Amino acid sequence: MLKSILRFGFITALLTTGILPAMAADITLSGSTTVQKRVLEPAAEAIQTATGVKVRVRGTSSGKGFKEILDGKAMASIASSPLASLLSKYNVEDDGTYQEHVITRDVIVPIVHPANPVSELTFQQLSDINTGKITNWIDVGGPDMKIVVITSSKGSATRSVFQKFVMMKQPYIKGVREEWHLL
Repeated sequence: MLKSILRFGFITALLTTGILPAMAADITLSGSTTVQKRVLEPAAEAIQTATGVKVRVRGTSSGKGFKEILDGKAMASIASSPLASLLSKYNVEDDGTYQEHVITRDVIVPIVHPANPVSELTFQQLSDINTGKITNWIDVGGPDMKIVVITSSKGSATRSVFQKFVMMKQPYIKGVREEWHLL
């Protein structure tokens, strides 16, 4: 099974906000819905119990979360893309004002239905499936059935990483299903 480690889960914090860990205050974070749902929301109660700090998380996207820092609408952002790419996207010079702190790493694992006998796919086969060059499981050793490609929403860092490193920046098949809430 494919286990491509994705650099994941950065908190990009504005150093000049003046927030100290010992202060009991609310913190608003904005950014990646993946980090929001898988890391911060499950930990929010424990953080508040341990520190007295209530963590509010607005799930937008990695880019929008960083933009909210730039616009003064958020104290910090959560991102599933590297700080360097966010700085580049918004034409912000890396002068040390912003820092990234890795809080976790994740893997991207393509999955198939348990009844499907296909147990291994190469990067090339994954690319061909997601771009529409391979549209039937029979072409990769499976049953004679149409392949339905499901991915995360446009703008998702997970989708971007998969598209960049597995699909070599090629577009997804026309009609790809975007199911961000399942991923």
